[in-house]
Amino acid sequence: MPDARTINENDGRVDGLVACIAAAAAIVLVGMLADLPALIFCVAPVLVGLFMYLSSHKNGETSKKVTLVITAYTIVLLVLFALMYIAQSSDSTFGGLPVSMGILLYVAWPFSAVSAGVLYAWVYRAWLSHDGGTPNRTNIAEEV
Repeated sequence: MPDARTINENDGRVDGLVACIAAAAAIVLVGMLADLPALIFCVAPVLVGLFMYLSSHKNGETSKKVTLVITAYTIVLLVLFALMYIAQSSDSTFGGLPVSMGILLYVAWPFSAVSAGVLYAWVYRAWLSHDGGTPNRTNIAEEV
């Protein structure tokens, strides 16, 4: 029986999550075909968040704390990408570059490069590494 900090996904939520990923990918495709960059820019971080959330599932369950952190990470990325899109036509500069490129190069890229790995390590340590009675590597090696 799952404890209070887990969300049971046996009721079809994973199927819904996969459907959301497919819908987001379709929106990005429409943005590419119709030459609407906003559909690409604003949906790309959502896709990242959906994939992160999907990968945080273990044995049909996920942690509420992990879900909250992944959601916060996705919102930060979404805000950065929206700022890049909004600043696209600005004549100002940021770090010697146009503002949108400066946000990408100096903020969004380093943020995602560093924090994505840290987030993955935290999710693994806080949630995924706790086995629910499944054999770990040493047990498997001993059985062979």
